[in-house]
Amino acid sequence: MTAKRIIPDSGESEPQRPPVTRGAVHEPGVADGTTDSPARDELGSDVSEDNKPNGQILEDQDPVGAAIQSIPENTSKTKLSMLLEPVLRQLAECDAPTAEAYLSYHIAPRFGLSAADLRAYRGLIETYRGESARANPSDADAIPRKILWKDERAISPAQDFLGDTAYYCVYRTEVTGPEGGPSQTVRVPCLVTSRREIFPLSVEELATRGLRLARGDLRPSDMRRWSVDPDVPNSVPAFLDGKARVDPLDLFDNIEGLYRRYLEFSNEHFYAFLTLWSIGTYLFMMFESYPYVSLVATMQAGKTLTMEVASSLCFNSVMAASISTASLYRSVEADRCTMFIDEADEYRSRRRKNADSFGILNSGYKRSGSVSRTDPRTGSMVSFSTFSPKMIANIEDLDPTTLDRAILAELVRAKKAMEEFMTKEMETELAALRNSLHVFALTNHSIIRRIYRMQRLPTAWFANRERELWRPIFALANFFDQHRQRSSPNLAEEDLLVSKMARLALDCGRLKADRQADETLEFQVLRGVVAFVDWAKRRTRSAATANGSIYRADSLLGFIRGQEKIRSLTQNALSRALQKLQILRGPKDKYYGRQGNGVRVMVYRLEPNRIQEALGRYGM
Repeated sequence: MTAKRIIPDSGESEPQRPPVTRGAVHEPGVADGTTDSPARDELGSDVSEDNKPNGQILEDQDPVGAAIQSIPENTSKTKLSMLLEPVLRQLAECDAPTAEAYLSYHIAPRFGLSAADLRAYRGLIETYRGESARANPSDADAIPRKILWKDERAISPAQDFLGDTAYYCVYRTEVTGPEGGPSQTVRVPCLVTSRREIFPLSVEELATRGLRLARGDLRPSDMRRWSVDPDVPNSVPAFLDGKARVDPLDLFDNIEGLYRRYLEFSNEHFYAFLTLWSIGTYLFMMFESYPYVSLVATMQAGKTLTMEVASSLCFNSVMAASISTASLYRSVEADRCTMFIDEADEYRSRRRKNADSFGILNSGYKRSGSVSRTDPRTGSMVSFSTFSPKMIANIEDLDPTTLDRAILAELVRAKKAMEEFMTKEMETELAALRNSLHVFALTNHSIIRRIYRMQRLPTAWFANRERELWRPIFALANFFDQHRQRSSPNLAEEDLLVSKMARLALDCGRLKADRQADETLEFQVLRGVVAFVDWAKRRTRSAATANGSIYRADSLLGFIRGQEKIRSLTQNALSRALQKLQILRGPKDKYYGRQGNGVRVMVYRLEPNRIQEALGRYGM
């Protein structure tokens, strides 16, 4: 059957076409002079699209769409996965945008797929794509030119320390383009090492050095915190040429002098601490943990000003008051930035919407801290590091768990008018200090690392967490004390930074313990147990044994309820708290006994030595 043609209304009749002989090939425009004859099969039948069934035309034009349409809309999800398999394999051969378009605009609405279903199907497409690549390698990849049997070390390019080498990322300006042709100026990320090397931050360059990016999809931001101007002292070119020089004592004195000029602290030793902490932000990636700083004060007591001065000096500073949670952990992973969080009211409450923020803060003081997220493209889990220095300012205390990761500093309103801190006018001075801090870290990191590994802080001074937090600060204090003692051999012991930090650590520990005691149930129970035992011994003669003293559980519960004003405390909650405190350790410490009248009551055995151990662990 020959399809009818639409004849233009021109008054001319359609030209006659010569008959087609079976088996012959008729070439239009050769024998008959025509150029637009419809295609015919070997029997002479017209096989143009006008003559095809609609389904056949759709299948030829969009085979994937036709395959999707052939599956009933009400197919169960269990059966749907089997019917869609050939479709997904076809999509695996398409480019990523095309495959995503079919998934989002054809498959998802037709079969009512959820977001979780879409993630699963995306993962299947990636799997099929990988199988296809392995089954059909390209000519270039068919025969590997070289196989490297070695484990590459992961590096965080913004700041890292591998072996005895330190690494920092800087951006330099390069002019690209063909010789004699148009040029283009680009900013290129590079790594500067303590060996005075510089090389582009590329997969190829890293591979030649046995390195790989810790997160291949993230590159450090162009923070411009270390000058690349050859004419600036302690710039990148000056360091690479061996012309950079930094005196550690001058650097320390200049930073401490800056804090003293603009800030007033109630504790004199906090100036030295904040100086050490700021210097340590350029070295924190070689420590196992790094303390947060929690600034607590009333309004207009200098919290925001403290953060402004510190952020102008610290490594890759970011003010994170209004930053999203996702941007927060991505910035930490990519830039190893020092976070400054002002007015952190949300960190007082563990509401569901703040869960991510708490996860970042409560894990980010340790090198191992991370959060996991699902990659929407592949459905696989991806980890982001949360380890970075953080300073948090608030009128009220932080959540007890977060506060436990911080060194607490109480600020008071200044008694005298302080000089106004103007960042723009001071930028030259601040930039010079940041340049010096980079050079200081690159030239002294190995010595500080050795001190950090060898030093042992007295266990009597700190509980486990506190000792972990203070170790980097004491390592830096030891380093500067060595230089100060060489400069002044008769320096008094109380003037050493280590002595000042020891006194400050004890003061901050007591302050934190008092704050936490008002917040956590364990602290309240421990404080109540101490007061109850003292009260009971004065009031009555308790049944004392060689292993400790026995007390009625309901008497202790009633005392703590009234003493600590926690009316909601139950007997079970009290028992659990005593077990966490390691005051109750087994059935011999909690059991039912009988009074003289035969009434059965629960009793606790509260041994004095266990109470003392708990007081020591909790710094009370």
